[in-house]
Amino acid sequence: WSEFCAANWDRSHPEGNGERQYGAIAAAGNRDAIVATISVPSLVIHGSADALIDSSGGRHTASLIEGARYLEIEGMNHDIPQPEWPQMIEAVLAVVRAGEAALSTD
Repeated sequence: WSEFCAANWDRSHPEGNGERQYGAIAAAGNRDAIVATISVPSLVIHGSADALIDSSGGRHTASLIEGARYLEIEGMNHDIPQPEWPQMIEAVLAVVRAGEAALSTD
Protein backbone atom coordinates (compact mmCIF):
# COMPACT_ATOMS: atom_id res chain seq x y z
CA TRP A 1 0.00 0.00 0.00
CA SER A 2 2.77 2.45 0.85
CA GLU A 3 4.42 1.84 -2.56
CA PHE A 4 1.10 2.56 -4.28
CA CYS A 5 0.66 5.78 -2.30
CA ALA A 6 4.22 6.92 -3.01
CA ALA A 7 3.85 6.25 -6.75
CA ASN A 8 0.52 8.07 -6.81
CA TRP A 9 2.05 11.05 -5.03
CA ASP A 10 5.01 11.17 -7.41
CA ARG A 11 2.70 10.92 -10.43
CA SER A 12 0.35 13.65 -9.32
CA HIS A 13 2.75 16.18 -7.80
CA PRO A 14 5.42 17.05 -10.40
CA GLU A 15 6.62 20.64 -10.39
CA GLY A 16 4.17 22.95 -12.18
CA ASN A 17 1.35 20.41 -12.17
CA GLY A 18 -1.07 22.69 -10.31
CA GLU A 19 -0.36 25.60 -12.61
CA ARG A 20 -0.95 23.44 -15.69
CA GLN A 21 -4.23 22.13 -14.26
CA TYR A 22 -5.53 25.63 -13.47
CA GLY A 23 -4.43 26.79 -16.93
CA ALA A 24 -6.38 23.96 -18.56
CA ILE A 25 -9.48 24.80 -16.50
CA ALA A 26 -9.28 28.48 -17.47
CA ALA A 27 -8.69 27.68 -21.16
CA ALA A 28 -11.65 25.28 -21.32
CA GLY A 29 -14.19 27.99 -20.58
CA ASN A 30 -17.81 27.30 -19.71
CA ARG A 31 -18.86 23.75 -20.61
CA ASP A 32 -22.49 23.92 -19.45
CA ALA A 33 -23.95 23.61 -22.97
CA ILE A 34 -21.93 20.52 -23.86
CA VAL A 35 -22.52 18.87 -20.46
CA ALA A 36 -26.26 19.45 -20.92
CA THR A 37 -26.14 17.25 -24.05
CA ILE A 38 -25.17 14.16 -22.05
CA SER A 39 -28.02 11.72 -22.54
CA VAL A 40 -26.90 8.59 -20.74
CA PRO A 41 -27.60 7.59 -17.14
CA SER A 42 -25.14 9.65 -15.12
CA LEU A 43 -23.82 9.94 -11.59
CA VAL A 44 -21.94 12.92 -10.16
CA ILE A 45 -20.01 12.14 -6.97
CA HIS A 46 -18.64 14.99 -4.88
CA GLY A 47 -17.16 15.41 -1.43
CA SER A 48 -18.71 17.92 0.94
CA ALA A 49 -15.24 18.93 2.19
CA ASP A 50 -13.59 19.33 -1.23
CA ALA A 51 -11.36 22.38 -0.88
CA LEU A 52 -10.42 22.42 -4.57
CA ILE A 53 -13.91 22.42 -6.12
CA ASP A 54 -16.88 23.48 -4.03
CA SER A 55 -19.72 20.96 -3.87
CA SER A 56 -21.97 23.52 -5.57
CA GLY A 57 -20.00 22.71 -8.72
CA GLY A 58 -20.96 19.04 -8.45
CA ARG A 59 -24.59 19.91 -7.83
CA HIS A 60 -24.54 22.27 -10.81
CA THR A 61 -23.05 19.61 -13.08
CA ALA A 62 -25.70 17.10 -12.03
CA SER A 63 -28.44 19.67 -12.62
CA LEU A 64 -27.31 20.08 -16.23
CA ILE A 65 -27.68 16.38 -17.07
CA GLU A 66 -31.27 15.23 -17.39
CA GLY A 67 -31.98 12.50 -14.85
CA ALA A 68 -28.48 12.56 -13.33
CA ARG A 69 -28.01 11.33 -9.78
CA TYR A 70 -25.95 13.40 -7.38
CA LEU A 71 -24.11 11.77 -4.49
CA GLU A 72 -22.41 14.05 -2.00
CA ILE A 73 -20.23 12.22 0.47
CA GLU A 74 -20.06 13.95 3.83
CA GLY A 75 -16.53 14.88 4.87
CA MET A 76 -14.87 13.65 1.67
CA ASN A 77 -12.19 15.86 0.13
CA HIS A 78 -10.92 15.87 -3.48
CA ASP A 79 -9.67 12.30 -3.17
CA ILE A 80 -11.43 8.95 -3.15
CA PRO A 81 -10.82 7.36 0.27
CA GLN A 82 -11.10 3.59 0.43
CA PRO A 83 -13.73 3.60 3.22
CA GLU A 84 -16.11 5.35 0.79
CA TRP A 85 -15.61 2.82 -2.03
CA PRO A 86 -18.56 0.57 -1.10
CA GLN A 87 -20.98 3.54 -1.15
CA MET A 88 -19.56 4.76 -4.47
CA ILE A 89 -19.59 1.30 -6.03
CA GLU A 90 -23.23 0.81 -5.08
CA ALA A 91 -24.13 4.20 -6.56
CA VAL A 92 -22.31 3.36 -9.81
CA LEU A 93 -24.02 -0.03 -9.98
CA ALA A 94 -27.42 1.63 -9.49
CA VAL A 95 -26.73 3.85 -12.51
CA VAL A 96 -25.59 0.83 -14.53
CA ARG A 97 -28.76 -1.06 -13.59
CA ALA A 98 -30.88 1.94 -14.57
CA GLY A 99 -29.11 2.08 -17.92
CA GLU A 100 -29.61 -1.63 -18.50
CA ALA A 101 -33.29 -1.31 -17.62
CA ALA A 102 -33.67 1.57 -20.08
CA LEU A 103 -32.00 -0.45 -22.84
CA SER A 104 -34.25 -3.44 -22.24
CA THR A 105 -37.38 -1.33 -22.72
CA ASP A 106 -36.21 0.21 -26.01
